[in-house]
Amino acid sequence: MRLLLFIAYEIEMWMIVLGFSLSTSVLYPRYRDLNHLWDAISQAGFFVAPIVFPIQILPERLHPYLYLWPPTPVIEFARRVLIQETIPTLEANLLLLVATLSILAVGVVVFQRYAPRAAEYL
Repeated sequence: MRLLLFIAYEIEMWMIVLGFSLSTSVLYPRYRDLNHLWDAISQAGFFVAPIVFPIQILPERLHPYLYLWPPTPVIEFARRVLIQETIPTLEANLLLLVATLSILAVGVVVFQRYAPRAAEYL
């Protein structure tokens, strides 16, 4: 069961990355400075996401802000399932799924809207 949940979290992470990639791939040629902005955001996000450190070392009042960065819940849930051997609540899993599908949907919509004219901005 825990391994299946881990695989589901990996698929959700893949969908988040795909959503961001679809939208940035067609927006980069159009808005050239977006590259620099996204580099700064993703670099800050790397340090915000609890990859190297457990989220419990930070004060509880900061946790909601850390969960605003989309990879954070995926990383935390995977850590809980594999290392702590606990399963996050159904509500938390559904909220993660809704957020993931929203990011993917926005990426697909942005890609479909801007892809036909993306070559004009190269």
